[in-house]
Amino acid sequence: MPISLDEFNKQSDDIYKLCLVAAKRAKQINKLRIAKYPMPDAREEQEETIYVDEEEVNWDEMEKPTTIALKEVMNGKAEYELRNSEE
Repeated sequence: MPISLDEFNKQSDDIYKLCLVAAKRAKQINKLRIAKYPMPDAREEQEETIYVDEEEVNWDEMEKPTTIALKEVMNGKAEYELRNSEE
């Protein structure tokens, strides 16, 4: 499903602000996924490396963090607070 800019405009008059909110939220979602499904690090010793069963995580079917974040912003589920840069 394509993302409509009109849907973004329903949430706020400043589409750029909403894009920043969505980008920051996508970054949070990605960090949570990395914490939940750690990837093996080539620098670690073999016995210390954590492997996730391939059957357990289907990366191809998982919704992308950016898509999730954009949907949250469009549905008004992403809460955010603007900070004044002068403070």
